[in-house]
Order: sequence, then structure tokens, then C-alpha cells
Amino acid sequence: TGLTSNTGYDFLISSDCITDYAPAVSFVTKCEVITTAFDEDFGAAGATFADLSCWEVVNGGDSNPWVLLGQASNADSNATGNYWNLSYNSVAHDDYLYSRPFTVTVGVTDTFSFKAWNLSQSWPEVIDVIVVDSNNTLIATLESDLLLPTPPSTFEYDLTAYAGTDIRIGFYSSTTNQNTARIDDFSLYASTNWTGTTSSEWADVSNWSTGAVPTSSDN
Repeated sequence: TGLTSNTGYDFLISSDCITDYAPAVSFVTKCEVITTAFDEDFGAAGATFADLSCWEVVNGGDSNPWVLLGQASNADSNATGNYWNLSYNSVAHDDYLYSRPFTVTVGVTDTFSFKAWNLSQSWPEVIDVIVVDSNNTLIATLESDLLLPTPPSTFEYDLTAYAGTDIRIGFYSSTTNQNTARIDDFSLYASTNWTGTTSSEWADVSNWSTGAVPTSSDN
């Protein structure tokens, strides 16, 4: 207790009788589990990536894993700034990109969305969208072989089935020699659903799951 999340520490073990220490042991604490809604655009062009250290890349296949690219050297007008990129290889991908961990709470963090695209319709990329626990153990597959479009589209998924659970969202690829998958604008939020709790009146906020009447800009 008392340690800061997502921080590296060293600890030493010493003898009671003599001034002698065992070799230092290093470890990094787990990332804090987010409990509120958030929007992640992965930083404006040219921004540092330090705040994204709780996103995790696991590369089990080829030499081209998920990487975070910036507009300065890899301009893409489909992205608002930095974005995640997975490039093709002649060796099969076995690559995961995991979001920061968060708790699913109905009416707070029960829905997420992201923008994704592929650079070529001739060599379409597909990914699996999965739910994992805090140890990256698979809980469920939300969608298999999601075809990434050209131009980009926004994809939205309901998480109410995982209420009360700490989870991460994973993006997985096992393709070979396709083209390029890109992901941007990850958002976690509350879905706005009609409940009709009080009446049939559209403008009555108590009839909506978020306590607010939806507008044209709502997800």
C-alpha cells in the first residue's frame, strides 16, 4: 500500500547483523483502474506518449506489432493526431493492443467506441475486438474478423453484460500480408437509453438512463 500506480520501484533486502544487501529487485506497479468515462485521442500531433503508458502492446508473432505513430513523420488526415498502427508482414501477426483498465458501471462506463480504418480495400485488414480481465485473460469476444473500412468508421459496443467488472478492451490481429490497420479516438461513456421511468414525455430527463435528454451529438 502507499505506492503510486504504474510506477517503477526498486527494493533491497539487508541483513540485521552486517551492512550487506541482496541484489536490488525492480518492479512496476499496475495501472490504476479507471472508474469514470474518458476520451482518448492519443495526443495531438507532436505530443509525447507518456500518458498512454497504460495502453499495452503484446507481440507474439511477426516483427511489426501495434505502434503509436505521430502526424509529424506519419501524416494521416483520417486521424486527429497520433494513432495506433499495425503494418503488414509476410509472417502472421499474433498481436494484441490493450486499452487501459477500467470498471464497467451501468450509466457511467457501459459503452465504448473507437474509430478504425484500413489503407487499402484491395488488402483489407480484419481484427477481433475482445474483453479481457486485468491480467489480459480473455473474458469474451465482442466481434471476430471485424473488417476495417476505407475510409474510417466508428464502431460502438455495449458493455452492460460486464457491469461491476474490471476489464480492458483488446484489439487482436492474426492476419498475414494484408495492409495496414489503424485505430484512433477511443471513448468510454454511458449509453443514453430510453427507460420511460416517469412518463412518455421525451423532454423529461428522468425518462433517460443518463439523466439527460439526448441530443444530435450524443453517441
